[in-house]
Amino acid sequence: MRAAMSLYQQVEGYIRQHHLLEPGQDVLVGVSGGADSLCLMDCLYHLGYRLTIAHFDHQLRPESASEAEYVASLAGEYGLEAVIGQGDVRSAGRSLEEAARMARYRFLVDAAKRRGLQVIATGHTADDQTETILMHFLRGAGPSGLRGMLPKRDLTQWVGLAGAEGIWLVRPMLQVSHAQAQEHCEARGLRYLSDPSNRDPQFFRNRLRHELLPLLERYNPAIREVLLRLGQIMVAESELLGQLVHESWPAIVEPIDPQALRIRASALAKKPRALQRALLRAAVYCLRPNLRDVGYQVIERGLDYLLQKDRPTALPMLGGLYLYDFDEDAILMPEAYPLSAPGYPQLAGARECVRSGTGTIRLDRGWMLRIERVGVDQVPELIGRQAGPWKVWLNTDRMGGLLVVRPRRPGDRIRPLGMTGSVKVADLMVNRKIPKLARPRWPLVVAGDRVIWVPGLHISEEARVGDDTRQVLQMEVVPPEGEGDAEAAL
Repeated sequence: MRAAMSLYQQVEGYIRQHHLLEPGQDVLVGVSGGADSLCLMDCLYHLGYRLTIAHFDHQLRPESASEAEYVASLAGEYGLEAVIGQGDVRSAGRSLEEAARMARYRFLVDAAKRRGLQVIATGHTADDQTETILMHFLRGAGPSGLRGMLPKRDLTQWVGLAGAEGIWLVRPMLQVSHAQAQEHCEARGLRYLSDPSNRDPQFFRNRLRHELLPLLERYNPAIREVLLRLGQIMVAESELLGQLVHESWPAIVEPIDPQALRIRASALAKKPRALQRALLRAAVYCLRPNLRDVGYQVIERGLDYLLQKDRPTALPMLGGLYLYDFDEDAILMPEAYPLSAPGYPQLAGARECVRSGTGTIRLDRGWMLRIERVGVDQVPELIGRQAGPWKVWLNTDRMGGLLVVRPRRPGDRIRPLGMTGSVKVADLMVNRKIPKLARPRWPLVVAGDRVIWVPGLHISEEARVGDDTRQVLQMEVVPPEGEGDAEAAL
Protein backbone atom coordinates (compact mmCIF):
# COMPACT_ATOMS: atom_id res chain seq x y z
CA MET A 1 0.00 0.00 0.00
CA ARG A 2 2.93 2.33 0.67
CA ALA A 3 4.02 1.94 -2.98
CA ALA A 4 0.47 2.74 -4.10
CA MET A 5 0.39 5.88 -1.95
CA SER A 6 3.72 6.94 -3.40
CA LEU A 7 2.43 6.57 -6.95
CA TYR A 8 -0.74 8.52 -6.11
CA GLN A 9 1.44 11.38 -4.94
CA GLN A 10 3.67 11.12 -8.02
CA VAL A 11 0.71 11.32 -10.41
CA GLU A 12 -0.91 14.12 -8.40
CA GLY A 13 2.33 16.12 -8.47
CA TYR A 14 2.63 15.69 -12.25
CA ILE A 15 -0.97 16.83 -12.74
CA ARG A 16 -0.34 19.97 -10.71
CA GLN A 17 3.03 20.68 -12.36
CA HIS A 18 1.53 20.67 -15.85
CA HIS A 19 -1.93 22.02 -14.93
CA LEU A 20 -3.64 18.98 -16.42
CA LEU A 21 -6.80 18.85 -14.33
CA GLU A 22 -8.78 20.90 -11.86
CA PRO A 23 -9.52 19.30 -8.46
CA GLY A 24 -12.57 17.02 -8.68
CA GLN A 25 -12.93 17.56 -12.45
CA ASP A 26 -15.05 15.24 -14.63
CA VAL A 27 -12.76 13.13 -16.82
CA LEU A 28 -13.26 10.49 -19.50
CA VAL A 29 -10.56 7.82 -18.99
CA GLY A 30 -9.51 5.56 -21.83
CA VAL A 31 -9.08 2.08 -20.36
CA SER A 32 -7.84 -0.84 -22.44
CA GLY A 33 -7.55 -3.24 -19.51
CA GLY A 34 -3.76 -3.24 -19.52
CA ALA A 35 -1.65 -2.32 -16.51
CA ASP A 36 -1.05 1.29 -17.60
CA SER A 37 -4.70 2.25 -18.09
CA LEU A 38 -5.87 0.39 -14.96
CA CYS A 39 -3.19 2.18 -12.94
CA LEU A 40 -4.38 5.52 -14.34
CA MET A 41 -8.01 4.74 -13.52
CA ASP A 42 -7.17 3.75 -9.96
CA CYS A 43 -4.95 6.79 -9.38
CA LEU A 44 -7.46 9.33 -10.70
CA TYR A 45 -10.27 7.66 -8.74
CA HIS A 46 -8.37 7.84 -5.47
CA LEU A 47 -7.27 11.43 -6.17
CA GLY A 48 -10.92 12.48 -6.20
CA TYR A 49 -11.68 13.02 -9.90
CA ARG A 50 -15.14 12.12 -11.23
CA LEU A 51 -14.54 9.45 -13.86
CA THR A 52 -16.31 7.91 -16.81
CA ILE A 53 -14.55 4.83 -18.19
CA ALA A 54 -14.31 4.37 -21.97
CA HIS A 55 -13.16 1.19 -23.71
CA PHE A 56 -12.93 0.61 -27.48
CA ASP A 57 -13.03 -2.94 -28.86
CA HIS A 58 -10.91 -3.00 -32.02
CA GLN A 59 -12.27 -6.47 -32.87
CA LEU A 60 -8.86 -7.68 -33.96
CA ARG A 61 -8.70 -10.71 -31.62
CA PRO A 62 -11.28 -13.36 -30.61
CA GLU A 63 -10.93 -12.45 -26.92
CA SER A 64 -11.53 -8.71 -27.42
CA ALA A 65 -15.24 -8.92 -26.53
CA SER A 66 -14.50 -10.60 -23.20
CA GLU A 67 -11.87 -7.92 -22.47
CA ALA A 68 -14.52 -5.24 -23.01
CA GLU A 69 -16.80 -7.06 -20.57
CA TYR A 70 -14.00 -7.21 -18.00
CA VAL A 71 -13.37 -3.44 -18.20
CA ALA A 72 -17.11 -2.75 -17.82
CA SER A 73 -17.26 -5.09 -14.82
CA LEU A 74 -14.23 -3.50 -13.16
CA ALA A 75 -15.69 -0.01 -13.69
CA GLY A 76 -18.84 -1.24 -11.96
CA GLU A 77 -16.78 -2.35 -8.96
CA TYR A 78 -15.55 1.25 -8.66
CA GLY A 79 -19.10 2.53 -9.08
CA LEU A 80 -18.22 4.17 -12.40
CA GLU A 81 -20.09 4.34 -15.69
CA ALA A 82 -18.44 2.41 -18.53
CA VAL A 83 -18.88 3.33 -22.19
CA ILE A 84 -18.03 0.50 -24.57
CA GLY A 85 -17.47 1.05 -28.29
CA GLN A 86 -16.43 -1.18 -31.13
CA GLY A 87 -15.69 -0.92 -34.81
CA ASP A 88 -13.75 -2.11 -37.83
CA VAL A 89 -10.40 -0.34 -37.63
CA ARG A 90 -9.03 -1.50 -40.96
CA SER A 91 -8.66 1.49 -43.25
CA ALA A 92 -7.33 1.76 -46.78
CA GLY A 93 -4.22 3.90 -47.07
CA ARG A 94 -3.31 3.59 -43.38
CA SER A 95 -1.32 1.09 -41.40
CA LEU A 96 -3.28 -1.07 -38.98
CA GLU A 97 -1.60 0.75 -36.08
CA GLU A 98 -2.62 4.15 -37.38
CA ALA A 99 -6.15 3.06 -38.32
CA ALA A 100 -6.71 1.57 -34.84
CA ARG A 101 -5.40 4.69 -33.15
CA MET A 102 -7.69 7.00 -35.14
CA ALA A 103 -10.76 4.81 -34.60
CA ARG A 104 -10.04 4.71 -30.87
CA TYR A 105 -9.68 8.47 -30.55
CA ARG A 106 -12.78 9.17 -32.62
CA PHE A 107 -14.70 6.97 -30.20
CA LEU A 108 -13.22 8.75 -27.18
CA VAL A 109 -14.06 12.19 -28.58
CA ASP A 110 -17.64 11.15 -29.41
CA ALA A 111 -18.08 9.65 -25.94
CA ALA A 112 -16.76 12.82 -24.28
CA LYS A 113 -18.98 15.11 -26.38
CA ARG A 114 -22.12 13.09 -25.64
CA ARG A 115 -21.48 13.49 -21.92
CA GLY A 116 -20.38 17.11 -22.03
CA LEU A 117 -16.85 16.24 -20.88
CA GLN A 118 -13.90 18.42 -21.87
CA VAL A 119 -10.99 16.19 -20.88
CA ILE A 120 -9.88 12.73 -22.00
CA ALA A 121 -7.12 11.03 -19.99
CA THR A 122 -4.94 8.21 -21.32
CA GLY A 123 -2.40 6.00 -19.59
CA HIS A 124 0.69 6.72 -21.68
CA THR A 125 3.81 6.09 -19.61
CA ALA A 126 7.48 7.02 -19.72
CA ASP A 127 8.11 3.83 -21.73
CA ASP A 128 5.64 5.00 -24.38
CA GLN A 129 7.37 8.37 -24.41
CA THR A 130 10.78 6.76 -24.91
CA GLU A 131 9.50 4.70 -27.84
CA THR A 132 7.77 7.72 -29.39
CA ILE A 133 10.90 9.87 -29.28
CA LEU A 134 13.02 7.07 -30.75
CA MET A 135 10.43 6.45 -33.47
CA HIS A 136 10.40 10.13 -34.40
CA PHE A 137 14.20 10.21 -34.41
CA LEU A 138 14.33 7.31 -36.87
CA ARG A 139 11.87 9.11 -39.12
CA GLY A 140 14.01 12.27 -39.14
CA ALA A 141 11.86 14.58 -37.01
CA GLY A 142 12.86 18.04 -35.83
CA PRO A 143 12.38 19.57 -32.36
CA SER A 144 8.59 19.27 -32.37
CA GLY A 145 8.84 15.54 -33.06
CA LEU A 146 11.76 14.82 -30.77
CA ARG A 147 9.93 16.37 -27.82
CA GLY A 148 7.63 13.34 -27.87
CA MET A 149 4.12 13.36 -26.46
CA LEU A 150 2.98 16.44 -24.59
CA PRO A 151 1.32 16.16 -21.16
CA LYS A 152 -1.66 18.17 -22.45
CA ARG A 153 -2.91 18.57 -26.01
CA ASP A 154 -5.79 20.45 -27.58
CA LEU A 155 -7.50 17.81 -29.73
CA THR A 156 -8.72 20.42 -32.21
CA GLN A 157 -5.10 20.38 -33.44
CA TRP A 158 -5.09 16.60 -33.79
CA VAL A 159 -4.65 15.63 -37.42
CA GLY A 160 -7.67 13.92 -38.98
CA LEU A 161 -9.84 14.14 -35.84
CA ALA A 162 -12.92 16.18 -36.74
CA GLY A 163 -15.38 17.47 -34.17
CA ALA A 164 -12.96 17.68 -31.24
CA GLU A 165 -13.46 21.38 -30.54
CA GLY A 166 -13.04 22.23 -26.87
CA ILE A 167 -11.74 18.79 -25.85
CA TRP A 168 -8.32 18.24 -24.32
CA LEU A 169 -6.19 15.11 -24.08
CA VAL A 170 -4.13 14.73 -20.91
CA ARG A 171 -1.45 12.16 -20.08
CA PRO A 172 -0.93 12.19 -16.30
CA MET A 173 1.51 9.22 -16.25
CA LEU A 174 4.28 10.30 -18.61
CA GLN A 175 6.81 10.15 -15.77
CA VAL A 176 5.58 6.74 -14.54
CA SER A 177 7.28 3.65 -15.94
CA HIS A 178 5.37 0.60 -17.19
CA ALA A 179 7.02 -1.44 -14.45
CA GLN A 180 5.72 0.99 -11.82
CA ALA A 181 2.21 0.69 -13.27
CA GLN A 182 2.38 -3.10 -13.05
CA GLU A 183 3.61 -2.97 -9.46
CA HIS A 184 0.81 -0.58 -8.56
CA CYS A 185 -1.84 -2.86 -10.05
CA GLU A 186 -0.40 -5.87 -8.22
CA ALA A 187 -0.29 -3.94 -4.94
CA ARG A 188 -3.92 -2.89 -5.42
CA GLY A 189 -5.08 -6.37 -6.44
CA LEU A 190 -6.01 -5.26 -9.95
CA ARG A 191 -5.84 -8.00 -12.56
CA TYR A 192 -4.51 -6.43 -15.71
CA LEU A 193 -4.84 -7.91 -19.20
CA SER A 194 -1.95 -8.75 -21.52
CA ASP A 195 -2.50 -8.00 -25.19
CA PRO A 196 -0.56 -10.52 -27.33
CA SER A 197 -0.53 -8.00 -30.20
CA ASN A 198 1.92 -5.94 -28.13
CA ARG A 199 4.58 -8.49 -29.10
CA ASP A 200 3.63 -8.79 -32.77
CA PRO A 201 6.73 -7.76 -34.78
CA GLN A 202 4.63 -6.53 -37.71
CA PHE A 203 4.00 -3.36 -35.68
CA PHE A 204 6.82 -0.82 -35.84
CA ARG A 205 6.49 0.24 -32.20
CA ASN A 206 6.79 -3.39 -31.07
CA ARG A 207 10.03 -3.82 -32.97
CA LEU A 208 11.39 -0.72 -31.25
CA ARG A 209 10.31 -2.01 -27.85
CA HIS A 210 11.50 -5.60 -28.12
CA GLU A 211 14.38 -5.41 -30.59
CA LEU A 212 15.95 -1.97 -31.00
CA LEU A 213 15.79 -0.62 -27.44
CA PRO A 214 17.36 -3.77 -25.89
CA LEU A 215 20.10 -3.54 -28.52
CA LEU A 216 20.75 0.14 -27.72
CA GLU A 217 20.92 -0.67 -24.03
CA ARG A 218 23.99 -2.79 -24.81
CA TYR A 219 25.72 0.42 -25.93
CA ASN A 220 24.24 2.65 -23.22
CA PRO A 221 22.32 1.03 -20.36
CA ALA A 222 20.73 4.42 -19.64
CA ILE A 223 19.42 4.93 -23.18
CA ARG A 224 15.83 5.26 -21.96
CA GLU A 225 16.74 8.07 -19.57
CA VAL A 226 18.80 9.69 -22.34
CA LEU A 227 15.83 9.68 -24.72
CA LEU A 228 13.51 11.08 -22.07
CA ARG A 229 16.01 13.84 -21.33
CA LEU A 230 16.24 14.59 -25.04
CA GLY A 231 12.47 14.97 -25.13
CA GLN A 232 12.52 17.40 -22.20
CA ILE A 233 15.24 19.47 -23.91
CA MET A 234 13.26 19.54 -27.15
CA VAL A 235 10.13 20.71 -25.35
CA ALA A 236 11.99 23.86 -24.28
CA GLU A 237 13.63 24.24 -27.71
CA SER A 238 10.24 23.97 -29.43
CA GLU A 239 8.72 26.54 -27.10
CA LEU A 240 11.54 28.98 -27.86
CA LEU A 241 11.26 28.41 -31.61
CA GLY A 242 7.49 28.83 -31.41
CA GLN A 243 7.92 32.16 -29.65
CA LEU A 244 10.37 33.33 -32.33
CA VAL A 245 7.95 32.31 -35.05
CA HIS A 246 5.17 34.25 -33.32
CA GLU A 247 7.34 37.38 -33.08
CA SER A 248 8.65 37.17 -36.66
CA TRP A 249 5.40 36.18 -38.38
CA PRO A 250 3.86 39.66 -39.00
CA ALA A 251 6.98 40.96 -40.78
CA ILE A 252 7.39 37.87 -42.97
CA VAL A 253 4.01 36.24 -43.56
CA GLU A 254 1.00 38.27 -44.67
CA PRO A 255 -2.44 36.63 -44.94
CA ILE A 256 -3.97 37.98 -48.14
CA ASP A 257 -6.84 35.55 -48.53
CA PRO A 258 -8.35 32.65 -46.53
CA GLN A 259 -6.27 30.28 -48.65
CA ALA A 260 -3.23 32.39 -49.52
CA LEU A 261 -0.20 33.72 -47.66
CA ARG A 262 2.35 36.20 -48.99
CA ILE A 263 5.88 35.34 -47.84
CA ARG A 264 8.35 38.21 -47.88
CA ALA A 265 11.51 36.53 -49.10
CA SER A 266 13.92 39.38 -48.38
CA ALA A 267 12.83 39.54 -44.71
CA LEU A 268 12.93 35.76 -44.45
CA ALA A 269 16.50 35.68 -45.80
CA LYS A 270 17.71 37.71 -42.81
CA LYS A 271 16.57 35.07 -40.30
CA PRO A 272 18.63 32.05 -39.13
CA ARG A 273 18.00 28.88 -41.11
CA ALA A 274 16.26 27.15 -38.20
CA LEU A 275 13.76 30.00 -37.93
CA GLN A 276 13.30 30.05 -41.71
CA ARG A 277 12.32 26.37 -41.58
CA ALA A 278 9.95 26.93 -38.68
CA LEU A 279 8.24 29.89 -40.39
CA LEU A 280 7.68 28.06 -43.67
CA ARG A 281 6.45 24.96 -41.84
CA ALA A 282 4.06 27.15 -39.82
CA ALA A 283 2.80 28.74 -43.04
CA VAL A 284 2.07 25.30 -44.53
CA TYR A 285 0.24 24.20 -41.37
CA CYS A 286 -1.70 27.47 -41.38
CA LEU A 287 -3.28 26.54 -44.73
CA ARG A 288 -3.22 22.75 -44.23
CA PRO A 289 -3.73 22.10 -40.49
CA ASN A 290 -4.63 18.45 -41.15
CA LEU A 291 -1.27 17.51 -42.62
CA ARG A 292 0.37 14.90 -40.39
CA ASP A 293 4.01 15.44 -41.35
CA VAL A 294 5.74 18.28 -43.17
CA GLY A 295 9.12 16.76 -43.91
CA TYR A 296 12.59 18.25 -43.93
CA GLN A 297 13.14 17.86 -47.67
CA VAL A 298 9.91 19.64 -48.59
CA ILE A 299 10.79 22.60 -46.36
CA GLU A 300 14.38 22.78 -47.64
CA ARG A 301 13.19 22.74 -51.25
CA GLY A 302 10.71 25.49 -50.45
CA LEU A 303 13.36 27.66 -48.77
CA ASP A 304 15.76 27.21 -51.67
CA TYR A 305 12.99 28.40 -53.99
CA LEU A 306 12.11 31.40 -51.83
CA LEU A 307 15.69 32.58 -51.41
CA GLN A 308 16.88 32.36 -55.02
CA LYS A 309 16.83 35.51 -57.15
CA ASP A 310 15.64 34.12 -60.49
CA ARG A 311 13.11 31.61 -59.25
CA PRO A 312 10.74 29.63 -61.51
CA THR A 313 7.09 30.59 -61.76
CA ALA A 314 5.92 27.99 -59.25
CA LEU A 315 7.07 25.17 -57.00
CA PRO A 316 4.84 22.31 -55.80
CA MET A 317 4.98 21.80 -52.04
CA LEU A 318 2.57 19.27 -50.51
CA GLY A 319 -1.11 18.95 -49.68
CA GLY A 320 -1.98 20.59 -53.01
CA LEU A 321 -0.09 23.76 -52.04
CA TYR A 322 2.27 25.64 -54.34
CA LEU A 323 4.73 28.47 -53.90
CA TYR A 324 4.21 31.03 -56.67
CA ASP A 325 6.69 33.70 -57.67
CA PHE A 326 5.32 37.14 -56.85
CA ASP A 327 7.78 39.89 -57.66
CA GLU A 328 10.37 39.85 -54.84
CA ASP A 329 8.06 37.76 -52.67
CA ALA A 330 6.14 34.52 -53.08
CA ILE A 331 2.56 33.38 -52.53
CA LEU A 332 1.75 30.09 -50.81
CA MET A 333 -1.67 28.86 -51.92
CA PRO A 334 -3.47 25.90 -53.54
CA GLU A 335 -2.77 25.16 -57.18
CA ALA A 336 -4.89 27.23 -59.60
CA TYR A 337 -6.49 29.13 -56.70
CA PRO A 338 -8.34 32.22 -58.07
CA LEU A 339 -6.32 34.76 -56.14
CA SER A 340 -6.40 38.44 -57.04
CA ALA A 341 -2.81 39.64 -56.75
CA PRO A 342 -2.47 41.92 -53.72
CA GLY A 343 -0.89 45.33 -54.22
CA TYR A 344 -1.79 45.45 -57.93
CA PRO A 345 -4.89 46.66 -59.81
CA GLN A 346 -7.05 43.65 -60.58
CA LEU A 347 -10.50 43.14 -62.03
CA ALA A 348 -12.97 41.84 -59.48
CA GLY A 349 -13.56 38.86 -61.77
CA ALA A 350 -12.54 37.56 -65.17
CA ARG A 351 -15.34 39.51 -66.82
CA GLU A 352 -15.86 42.63 -68.86
CA CYS A 353 -16.90 45.96 -67.36
CA VAL A 354 -18.63 48.11 -69.96
CA ARG A 355 -18.58 51.88 -69.56
CA SER A 356 -20.09 54.19 -72.14
CA GLY A 357 -19.50 57.43 -70.27
CA THR A 358 -17.79 58.71 -67.15
CA GLY A 359 -17.76 57.46 -63.60
CA THR A 360 -15.94 54.89 -61.52
CA ILE A 361 -15.28 51.21 -62.11
CA ARG A 362 -14.59 49.35 -58.89
CA LEU A 363 -11.74 46.91 -59.14
CA ASP A 364 -10.75 44.24 -56.65
CA ARG A 365 -9.53 44.95 -53.08
CA GLY A 366 -10.59 48.60 -53.08
CA TRP A 367 -8.79 49.70 -56.27
CA MET A 368 -10.76 51.97 -58.63
CA LEU A 369 -10.61 53.15 -62.22
CA ARG A 370 -11.96 56.69 -62.51
CA ILE A 371 -13.14 58.07 -65.85
CA GLU A 372 -13.82 61.78 -66.45
CA ARG A 373 -14.54 63.77 -69.59
CA VAL A 374 -12.15 66.68 -70.20
CA GLY A 375 -13.39 69.97 -71.74
CA VAL A 376 -12.37 70.85 -75.31
CA ASP A 377 -10.72 74.05 -74.08
CA GLN A 378 -8.19 71.95 -72.15
CA VAL A 379 -7.04 69.96 -75.19
CA PRO A 380 -4.14 72.25 -76.25
CA GLU A 381 -2.34 71.92 -72.94
CA LEU A 382 -2.75 68.13 -73.00
CA ILE A 383 -1.19 67.58 -76.40
CA GLY A 384 1.84 65.31 -76.11
CA ARG A 385 1.42 64.91 -72.37
CA GLN A 386 0.82 61.90 -70.20
CA ALA A 387 0.42 62.45 -66.47
CA GLY A 388 2.04 59.14 -65.57
CA PRO A 389 1.57 55.40 -65.92
CA TRP A 390 -1.60 55.45 -63.81
CA LYS A 391 -3.24 58.66 -65.05
CA VAL A 392 -3.70 59.32 -68.77
CA TRP A 393 -5.69 61.38 -71.27
CA LEU A 394 -7.12 59.50 -74.23
CA ASN A 395 -8.43 60.73 -77.55
CA THR A 396 -11.80 59.08 -78.01
CA ASP A 397 -12.77 60.74 -81.31
CA ARG A 398 -12.11 57.57 -83.31
CA MET A 399 -13.15 55.09 -80.65
CA GLY A 400 -16.86 55.60 -80.50
CA GLY A 401 -18.75 55.93 -77.23
CA LEU A 402 -18.29 52.38 -75.90
CA LEU A 403 -15.29 51.44 -73.84
CA VAL A 404 -14.68 48.04 -72.31
CA VAL A 405 -12.47 47.24 -69.34
CA ARG A 406 -11.57 43.57 -69.47
CA PRO A 407 -8.79 41.09 -68.70
CA ARG A 408 -6.08 40.23 -71.20
CA ARG A 409 -6.87 37.77 -73.98
CA PRO A 410 -4.47 35.66 -76.04
CA GLY A 411 -3.12 37.71 -78.94
CA ASP A 412 -3.90 41.14 -77.46
CA ARG A 413 -1.55 43.77 -78.89
CA ILE A 414 -0.97 47.50 -78.42
CA ARG A 415 0.90 50.14 -80.39
CA PRO A 416 2.67 52.05 -77.58
CA LEU A 417 2.73 55.84 -77.72
CA GLY A 418 5.50 57.02 -80.04
CA MET A 419 6.04 53.65 -81.76
CA THR A 420 5.21 52.62 -85.31
CA GLY A 421 4.70 48.90 -84.66
CA SER A 422 2.63 46.94 -82.18
CA VAL A 423 3.73 44.61 -79.40
CA LYS A 424 2.03 41.85 -77.50
CA VAL A 425 0.50 42.94 -74.21
CA ALA A 426 1.79 39.70 -72.70
CA ASP A 427 5.36 40.63 -73.67
CA LEU A 428 4.95 44.11 -72.16
CA MET A 429 3.93 42.56 -68.84
CA VAL A 430 6.85 40.17 -68.84
CA ASN A 431 9.36 42.88 -69.73
CA ARG A 432 8.02 45.19 -67.02
CA LYS A 433 8.18 42.29 -64.52
CA ILE A 434 4.48 42.22 -63.72
CA PRO A 435 4.13 39.12 -61.48
CA LYS A 436 2.57 36.22 -63.30
CA LEU A 437 -0.21 35.99 -60.73
CA ALA A 438 -1.21 39.57 -61.48
CA ARG A 439 -1.36 39.26 -65.27
CA PRO A 440 -4.60 37.31 -65.93
CA ARG A 441 -6.86 39.89 -64.20
CA TRP A 442 -4.91 43.06 -65.00
CA PRO A 443 -7.47 45.59 -66.33
CA LEU A 444 -7.13 46.61 -70.00
CA VAL A 445 -9.06 49.52 -71.53
CA VAL A 446 -10.28 48.44 -74.95
CA ALA A 447 -12.22 50.13 -77.74
CA GLY A 448 -13.60 47.61 -80.18
CA ASP A 449 -10.78 45.15 -80.75
CA ARG A 450 -8.04 47.69 -79.96
CA VAL A 451 -6.23 47.93 -76.63
CA ILE A 452 -5.90 51.65 -75.94
CA TRP A 453 -4.44 51.58 -72.42
CA VAL A 454 -2.61 49.07 -70.28
CA PRO A 455 -2.69 50.81 -66.87
CA GLY A 456 0.75 51.26 -65.40
CA LEU A 457 2.47 50.45 -68.71
CA HIS A 458 1.41 52.16 -71.96
CA ILE A 459 -1.32 54.02 -73.82
CA SER A 460 -1.85 53.39 -77.51
CA GLU A 461 -0.51 55.73 -80.19
CA GLU A 462 -4.04 55.62 -81.59
CA ALA A 463 -5.29 57.30 -78.40
CA ARG A 464 -2.83 60.23 -78.55
CA VAL A 465 -4.37 63.64 -77.90
CA GLY A 466 -3.71 65.93 -80.90
CA ASP A 467 -4.68 69.29 -82.44
CA ASP A 468 -7.75 67.77 -84.02
CA THR A 469 -8.94 66.06 -80.82
CA ARG A 470 -12.38 67.08 -79.67
CA GLN A 471 -13.24 64.40 -77.11
CA VAL A 472 -10.87 63.51 -74.29
CA LEU A 473 -11.29 61.08 -71.41
CA GLN A 474 -9.12 61.32 -68.33
CA MET A 475 -8.55 57.91 -66.78
CA GLU A 476 -6.85 57.23 -63.48
CA VAL A 477 -6.21 54.04 -61.51
CA VAL A 478 -6.48 54.77 -57.80
CA PRO A 479 -5.28 52.39 -55.04
CA PRO A 480 -7.24 51.71 -51.84
CA GLU A 481 -7.15 54.37 -49.16
CA GLY A 482 -4.12 54.11 -46.93
CA GLU A 483 -1.95 52.34 -49.52
CA GLY A 484 -0.20 55.38 -50.96
CA ASP A 485 -0.15 56.02 -54.68
CA ALA A 486 -0.30 53.48 -57.47
CA GLU A 487 3.36 54.06 -58.38
CA ALA A 488 4.35 51.66 -55.60
CA ALA A 489 2.68 48.79 -57.44
CA LEU A 490 5.42 48.68 -60.07
